Amino acid sequence: MKKFRTRLTKSFFITSSFLLVFFALSGSTPQKSFASEVEEIKEYWIPDINEDFDDSSVLVVMNKRTGGINKQHEQSFFGDFPIEAIYDLSYINGDPKELKSLDMDNFHQILQIVLVNKSKENVINVIHQLERIDGILWAGPNHYENMAKQPDSSNGTKYSQSSDFT
Repeated sequence: MKKFRTRLTKSFFITSSFLLVFFALSGSTPQKSFASEVEEIKEYWIPDINEDFDDSSVLVVMNKRTGGINKQHEQSFFGDFPIEAIYDLSYINGDPKELKSLDMDNFHQILQIVLVNKSKENVINVIHQLERIDGILWAGPNHYENMAKQPDSSNGTKYSQSSDFT
């Protein structure tokens, strides 16, 4: 029984030493390596040409690895279609490290790609191309949002003068 206990202690010591050296050389702990391997799930927009969306641009959400705070991307990254401009809708002025409300671990860069060829059909085709690119979590149309109250252009009513908003 004493020999068994001695062997068990030696085996435990050797295994523990091996794991300690392995994690020290790899520069990570088991928890960190597991957390960094969490895969972001790509989402797909279900096309409907009858939806109320802009026919001149698409929106793109980059994954954490490919996107970044104020990161610029070459037009060629997005595929082989004419691009008029790319706007970073998540652009941050100043030093992002000073923003206490910014969750760096869950930040996703959001881009607006303005298209040269303006049509709903082109928007749908471009979205299908973008969905196939590694590094893009979601691509979809730039939907119009309806305002709660439209200004009355006939008499020059402004929002600040409207009693509905006070």
